Parts: sequence; structure tokens; C-alpha cells
Amino acid sequence: MRYAFFITIFVLLQLFSVGAALSVQWWLQPWQTACLQTSVWVVVFAITNGLLLLSVNRAFKNSYRWISGWMLVMHFMLLTALVTSLFYGGYWLTTSLTGDVLATPATVDFGLRILALAVFIGLFVYALYSAYAPVVRELSIDIDKPLAKPLRIAVASDLHIGRLFGSGAIDRLHHLMVKNTADILLMPGDIMDDNIQAFTDYNMAKNLAELCKSLP
Repeated sequence: MRYAFFITIFVLLQLFSVGAALSVQWWLQPWQTACLQTSVWVVVFAITNGLLLLSVNRAFKNSYRWISGWMLVMHFMLLTALVTSLFYGGYWLTTSLTGDVLATPATVDFGLRILALAVFIGLFVYALYSAYAPVVRELSIDIDKPLAKPLRIAVASDLHIGRLFGSGAIDRLHHLMVKNTADILLMPGDIMDDNIQAFTDYNMAKNLAELCKSLP
């Protein structure tokens, strides 16, 4: 089962690499040369498999984060390619139905590349905002059991506290618990990354103690 998992991850990373290489190749098309075309494929696959090898061997702290980050970059490249293709498909359909040429091919190509860059950057900005600005979702459950007062249970999972988020993530969670007057906090898992040294370096024990004291 373990080998099947690694083989699946390896195959998926290679497919992501193909998509990323094709996306970068298209974006660089105006400056394309045979050497540049080959270099794009070599660089993308070298980064993918090099980081994968370092991650499997745990060559350095948080090595898995590097391959995860690179996979995220490739994922955003594929999403950018999809959005750009949809816009081009809409433009082609509009011109086909109306018979009007809205712009020259060179202008369309330039516009699509600007759009692709904007979408790619926008995805990163949105991802960072979502990571640092958690969203609270409320769910009310009625049970046939007498309670002195309603019980407010908070659940916070996948905090991945480490060097990227530090103790600030605990403080934000603390603020949310106080703001929403939680009675109990459940933390199912993935509280920390694999680099637990950050727990000591950032003195997270103090922040966690304050979080616990704020809960009944």
C-alpha cells in the first residue's frame, strides 16, 4: 500500500510537471527559441524530481514543504491555463457568431498573457489571504438531552503551526475563541508541522497555555 501511494504521488507530480512546462512554454512563446524550449522542460522536471528526492530522504528540515510549495505553484499554473483557455474560447465563440474581429491576433495573444500573469498572481494573493485569515463557519445541532445552557463547541484542525505561521496562528485562534465565546476547543490533528523545533524557538507553550486558560 505504501509503495502504491508513492507511485501515485510520483505519477501525479510528473503529470503536473508536463502541464506546468507547457504553460510556461506558451507564456514564453514570443521569446521562444529551441534552447529556451528545451530549458523549460529540463528545469521544471529537475525541480520536481529534485525536490521529491530531497523530501523522501528528508535532507533538511521541512523538506516536504518545498515539494508541497512547488506542487502548489504548478497547480496554480494549470488553473491559470484553464482560465486563460476559457477566456480565449469565449473570445473565439463571440467572433465566430458575430463575424466581427474584435482585435488583431497579436493583441489577443498579448492580452491573454497579461491575463495569465494577473490570474497567477491573484491566485497566490488569495491563497495567502485565506491561510492567514481563517473563516468561521457555524453549525447548530439540536439534541434530545437537557442542558443548563447551549454548549458552544469549537473545532480547529490543520493549523500546521511551524516556522511559516509561528505563534501568531495560536494568537489568532485565541482571539476567535474569545470572540465566539467557545466553551470547548477540539483540535483533531495536524497541529504542528514536522519541524517541532519551532515550538521551542517561538515559545509556543506560552501561547497555548493562554489559549487553554481562555476556555471554560
